[in-house]
Amino acid sequence: MKILMFGPGRKVKGGISTVVNLYFSDWDFEGFPMKYISTMEDGRKIKKTFVFFLAMVKAVFIMPFYDLIHLHMASNNSFNRKRYLYMLAKVYNKKVVIHLHGAEFMQFYQFSKPTKQKQIREVFDGAHGIIALSEQWKTNIQTFTDTPIQVIYNAVRLPRSVQPKKNKNICFLGRIGERKGVFDLLEVIQRLNMEYQDYEVFIGGDGDIERMNTYIQAHKLHNVHYVGWIGGEKKEALLRDCAIFALPSSNEGLPMALLEAMSYGCIPISTYVGGIPEVIDHEKNGFLMQAKDQEKLYTILKNIMNNGYDLPKMSKRARLSIENKYSLPNSIKKLYAFYQH
Repeated sequence: MKILMFGPGRKVKGGISTVVNLYFSDWDFEGFPMKYISTMEDGRKIKKTFVFFLAMVKAVFIMPFYDLIHLHMASNNSFNRKRYLYMLAKVYNKKVVIHLHGAEFMQFYQFSKPTKQKQIREVFDGAHGIIALSEQWKTNIQTFTDTPIQVIYNAVRLPRSVQPKKNKNICFLGRIGERKGVFDLLEVIQRLNMEYQDYEVFIGGDGDIERMNTYIQAHKLHNVHYVGWIGGEKKEALLRDCAIFALPSSNEGLPMALLEAMSYGCIPISTYVGGIPEVIDHEKNGFLMQAKDQEKLYTILKNIMNNGYDLPKMSKRARLSIENKYSLPNSIKKLYAFYQH
C-alpha cells in the first residue's frame, strides 16, 4: 500500500510538523512507502496560496499512483485546503484518512454556518477513517460523524537518560498568546516573586512577543527569560535543566511540548482540556487545574517552592507515563495497523 500524506511544511513551526517528522524518521514498514506534500509554509498570504496551488498540481498528477491519502487537518483554512484534496481523492476513488489536529476544531464546527457544517460532515462522513488525538476528541467527533475513529496519541522520541533536577526552574514552550495561558503564568510569577527568588522562568515560542516583553519589563520580572523558538539541542538542554513545565492552556488537543517535557522528567502543570487529563494524573505525575484559574496555579507553584511535594518521585512518574503510553514506536505501530483496517 502506497501512502500519500498532506500537511503543513515539515519546517513549519508547530505540533503537526513535529508529529510528521517523527513519523518519517522512524517509518520502516516494507511495502508501505510514504510520500509527503506540503500544503502550507510560513510566510505571507501570497506564498501560502502559491504553496497550496503547487500542492494541488502535484496531487493531480501523482495521486493516481497512491492507494491511501492521509490528510493532516485542523480548523479554518487548514480544513478548506484539505477539503479540496479530499474531493480530488474521491475523484480518483482513493481511501482517505483524516488526522485531526488543532485545539479549536469543535468550536470551528459548532460556530460555523450551516453550509460550512454540512461541508465538514460530508468530508468526515466520506473518509475511510479518522485519527483522533485523545478519547475526548473521539467522543466529540462522534457527535457529527459515524466514520470509524482510531485514537492515536501524539508521541515523542524518548531521551536515553534523564538526570534528577536540582532546581525549581519553570519553562513554557508554545504559541505566546491568550490560548496557551502564558500571560496567566506571568501574572502568577509576578505574585510569586514577592515571596521567592531562587528560581528562573524560561519562555520559548512565537506569537505575541512584543506584548510579553512589555509585560516582563513593566513588572520587572528579572527572573523571566525569553529564549525564542527553540528546537534540537537548545530545547533538549532547556528541558533537562527545568524541573517544572507550565502550560495553563484554555484549549488544546494533545500538545507535543507537554509530552516532550514529561519525557525529560519535567513535572507538568496544565489544564483539564483536550487530551491533557489522559496524560496527567493530578499530584501523581503532574498537576491539573481549570483554565484561567490563576489562584490554583499560584497555590501549586507556592507548594512546590515550599517543598510540599516529592518532586523527584513525580519526575520519575512523568517520564514513565510517556514511556508506557506515548512512545514513538507505539504510535507508529498503531498507525501502521490503522492503515490496514
